[in-house]
Amino acid sequence: MTFRFSENGNLKEAIKNVKKLDFVGLQEEFDLSLILMKYYLQFPNLCINYKPKNVSSSSSFELEKIINDKKIFEMIIEKNKKDIELYNFVKNELFQKMKMEYPYNIEKELD
Repeated sequence: MTFRFSENGNLKEAIKNVKKLDFVGLQEEFDLSLILMKYYLQFPNLCINYKPKNVSSSSSFELEKIINDKKIFEMIIEKNKKDIELYNFVKNELFQKMKMEYPYNIEKELD
C-alpha cells in the first residue's frame, strides 16, 4: 500500500500524499465509509443502498495456523511494517477527522 502513494515506499511521502485525498474509507467501516464518501466527494444523489453479495465465511483455520506460527507472523509484520503504519495513520487520524467533521448525524444515517 505504501508504494501506491510513494514511488520509493517512503512512509512520510506516502502520508503526505494520502493527506491530499478528498476521501479515505475503511473496509471494516464499509457502511460508514459509503456515507462519508457520498458527502466528501459531493455525490448527493448517490444511492448507497446495497445487498451483500459473495459473502463467505472465512476459513479461519489457515489464518490461525499462520498467526500461531510466531516466526511467520513476525515476518509478515516486518514485511508490512510501513503499510501497517500508513493504515494506522489513515484509521486513527484521517478517518477520525472525517467522522468528526461530518455535519450530519452519522448514527441516524447508519440506521
